[in-house]
Amino acid sequence: MSRITKPSVAVRLRGGLPPSPRHPATVQTIGGRRWPYTYLEHCLSTCGDPFTLYPLDMPPMVFLSDPQDIREVLTGDASDLHPGAGGRVIEPLIGDRSFMLLEEDDHAWGRKAITPAFHRRMVAEQTATLTDLAEEAIASWPTGKPIALHPRIRALTMNVILRIIFSDKLGSQLAVLQKRLSKMLAITDSLLLQSPRLRHVPGWSWTWRRFLTERAEV
Repeated sequence: MSRITKPSVAVRLRGGLPPSPRHPATVQTIGGRRWPYTYLEHCLSTCGDPFTLYPLDMPPMVFLSDPQDIREVLTGDASDLHPGAGGRVIEPLIGDRSFMLLEEDDHAWGRKAITPAFHRRMVAEQTATLTDLAEEAIASWPTGKPIALHPRIRALTMNVILRIIFSDKLGSQLAVLQKRLSKMLAITDSLLLQSPRLRHVPGWSWTWRRFLTERAEV
């Protein structure tokens, strides 16, 4: 008997995109934005794995949940699966020369350049810093009542990243940078990254101009 193997992600996607729910692009956009977990679970149950969504102002998005598929995407040939194209939505946040947006050899060079920072020894050395910052932050959270965790987790994550990158080099300016970054990243709570056309709509345009100012300050 011959063993039947699952075709690779790249091969399957070349044959056409996976199925999509029978909802117009507007509904897919709103559903994915307002009820991300519920809506994606609905799509998975109705379309199977993988499935495709067609958000407004964005390329089609293929969602994978099989660990084998996810591993293949992360380790796949950059000439088959282009990592930069899928990340263009965050270009205003990270710049057009970030390795995450580069393709093929340039992307591979960028990944290789940052690999030493994720070496097991480096991660072990950073564990104490991460633990101290987490314990300090959590100790300041109120108890005995419900609290919004997302802003606190985001602030803690940013604090850890900045401390690891800059150590004590910025001194008192580290808190200033963290505050300005938090204001800048508030743009992710809107649809302006995903939908560039909204940046010119009255009301939304003011939010976008404020983001550009805050980014320049950072």
